[in-house]
Amino acid sequence: MRRSGPLGLITFRRGTVPHDHFDRLLVVLLVEFVIGGVTDSPATRFIAAALYIFAVLLAVRTTGARTLRWAPRVIALGAVGMVGVGLAPSSGSTAQGWAAICTATVALGALLAVLGRIVRHKVVGMQTIAGALCAYLLIGFFFGSIYTAADMLGTAPLFGKAVDVHVYSYFSFVTLTTTGYGDFTPVTYLGQRLAVMEAMAGQIFLATMVARLVALLRTARRAEEAEAKEP
Repeated sequence: MRRSGPLGLITFRRGTVPHDHFDRLLVVLLVEFVIGGVTDSPATRFIAAALYIFAVLLAVRTTGARTLRWAPRVIALGAVGMVGVGLAPSSGSTAQGWAAICTATVALGALLAVLGRIVRHKVVGMQTIAGALCAYLLIGFFFGSIYTAADMLGTAPLFGKAVDVHVYSYFSFVTLTTTGYGDFTPVTYLGQRLAVMEAMAGQIFLATMVARLVALLRTARRAEEAEAKEP
């Protein structure tokens, strides 16, 4: 039985579920975030990099990004850039800054792929919700890389002082969730505006995409329960 959800944009069909596996991608992204906060060492950097690559590959496979128009191109651009930075003779903060830009590009491609897939779901299920949460985490990873690039390539320290590399992702997610502990505050005009943009993006995403999908899921389940009670 097929029923239209609010606005008729996403529907629910009894007995069918999306075949995507966003739950797996969500787990990988969460593990990547946790590993990224472990004490900096060659081993943890290698594990974090491997998980990041695996997450991108999983995003491509899960979403079928090759069928989308822009996502694979953005991911490929970022990947080529990362290879170029890795092969370049320069080192230090400048190289790290350009590497962060490439990482942000890859994260943006993965974000486009995930969003492009979940908006095509004709069935609202738990995989759809998991996909929306994956997109939310990718927004945090994207801005974390942007903060890194802004600090490494900028003329002044983003936070007014040198910080550990793990601070960027921590600050990104604290800003995304509008927690605002105040332990790190951007002092440059660019950093302040980036933080405002991320906070706005996080709140708008939660208030529109995630909240709407959860409401549609509840509506669909109530419709199915009502149909099951009909004689």
